[in-house]
Amino acid sequence: DLTCYVDKFNIYEHALNRVEYRFRDDDYPSGYSDENITRRLMQFILEDEDNMAINRKISQVIGQLPVRLTKNKFFEMLSNGLSIYKGGTKESLKNFLYMLKTTAMLENTETMTVNYPYLDDFFKEFKEVKFKNITKEQYDEMMANIAKVSEYMEDLMNSNMMIQEILNDLLIVLYTYENQLDDNIVKGCTEIIKDTNLLFLGKFSPKSLEEIEDMFVMLEGTQEELYPKLSSY
Repeated sequence: DLTCYVDKFNIYEHALNRVEYRFRDDDYPSGYSDENITRRLMQFILEDEDNMAINRKISQVIGQLPVRLTKNKFFEMLSNGLSIYKGGTKESLKNFLYMLKTTAMLENTETMTVNYPYLDDFFKEFKEVKFKNITKEQYDEMMANIAKVSEYMEDLMNSNMMIQEILNDLLIVLYTYENQLDDNIVKGCTEIIKDTNLLFLGKFSPKSLEEIEDMFVMLEGTQEELYPKLSSY
C-alpha cells in the first residue's frame, strides 16, 4: 500500500519540478553560456572511465530533458520493449509490467485508501490539478503538501524498518530455542510474530496493536542476552 503512494507522489514531484521555472525569474549566473554548460555536462559524464557509470550519467541527464512523443511512437517503443520478453519467463514480464504500471500510476491495491486515508486525501487533491494551466498558488501549495507527504511517508517507512528489526530479534529468540529458554518467552515470541503478520495482511488478529505492544515487556533484555550466544555459532 505504502509503496504505491511513494511511486505516485514521486511522479507528482517530478512533474512539479518540470513546471518550477514557470514561476521563477532567476537571472542566468555570471559568465553563463550554452558552451560552458555543454562543456561541464561532458566533463561530468566522462569523468568516470567505467562504461556503466558513463551510461548511467547519460540516462540521468537525458531524464531531465523534456521529451515529446506521438502516440504512435510511444506505442512503438512500448511494443519494442515488450518484444524482448517473448520466450522469457513470466516473472520477468510481470516485473516489466509492474514498472510500467507504477510509472503510469496504474498500480493500486484494494486496501491502500483504507490503510492510508491521509495520503489518499492529498492524492485526490493532486489529481484535480491541471498542470498545463497550473497557477503559482497551486504550485506553492502542492510543493508544501509534497513536503508534508514526504515526511509522513518517511516516518512510516522508518517505523516499518523498526518493526522488521524487532521481528528479527524475536526470530533470534526462536532460533536459539535449543538453549532451553523459558517456554513462556518462546510462546510469546511466536504469538507476537503471528499476530503482527495477521495485521500486516489485513486479516483478523485476536490481539490489538496495544496488546501486542504489552507483550514485549516480558522480552526485555532477552535479545541482548542471546546475541553473543548466536554469534558464537
